[in-house]
Amino acid sequence: MKFNNVVSTTPKVLILAIHGPYEPWVSILRHGQLRTWMKDSQLPIVNVFGRGMNAHRYEFDEKLYFLRWNKSKAVSYFCLIVEAAIKVICKMNKYQPRVTEDAQGEFGNTWIVDMPDSLLLQGVKNVATLRHSLQFDYDYLVTTISSSYIDTECLIRKLQEAPKSKFLGGRIESSGGEFYQQGSFRVFSRDVIEYIDKNFKLYKHWQIEDIAMGNLVRKYSSTFTELPNLSLKSINDASNVPNDQIGETCSYRCKSVTSSGERLDSKLMFVIHEKLNLRS
Repeated sequence: MKFNNVVSTTPKVLILAIHGPYEPWVSILRHGQLRTWMKDSQLPIVNVFGRGMNAHRYEFDEKLYFLRWNKSKAVSYFCLIVEAAIKVICKMNKYQPRVTEDAQGEFGNTWIVDMPDSLLLQGVKNVATLRHSLQFDYDYLVTTISSSYIDTECLIRKLQEAPKSKFLGGRIESSGGEFYQQGSFRVFSRDVIEYIDKNFKLYKHWQIEDIAMGNLVRKYSSTFTELPNLSLKSINDASNVPNDQIGETCSYRCKSVTSSGERLDSKLMFVIHEKLNLRS
């Protein structure tokens, strides 16, 4: 695979934007990310998808997945126990789908993970993606999702100051007193990805994906570094980002849903993009 319009930088950074091949994610990628930060990036970017399921299977998968956040703790715990049992019986920790590459499609450099793109199998998809990335030369791997805007210039500046090994950065959250990298913005030094590849069988697929990844990488490095990031929930939020934070924020989570269910993520990205352009 060849990356076009890539400027040699120190450090070397590869960005993987991991999407579901469904709406609204494809439209957010097409009308938001590809027309803003991805278009102007000087870093190599790959868009990653699994194989789309039919509408009925996806709807069932989505309903089953979100039961873990049911208001009833009894329902939530029961579903988690059933999910854990199924994944243990099916030996999800041994499932290694292959990844194919396509540089000629609508979304530029694209990787397809040869498996159903299921919310319940996010861990399998992400581990396969990280493993495949080791075929390429980078110092740091960044993973993000459809609703994120990455300021790549800011990211490079911050990573120039980062450790070259055992680095776990991005948007850091905690669960049960333990830190982990939230899935919308994660940064790994290459040796961490090598550790994941060698120890993928230790990944607990019945846990929430980013918490499971945090539990795995914590066995290798216990230091988590917060990189500047913001969560934006409305156009007003995006418009009111202080000028001193523009250019100093690596990642913006642009997740906005109106009362009618319309997603405004792409519009938030354009607001941030314009503010960055005015600054430069």
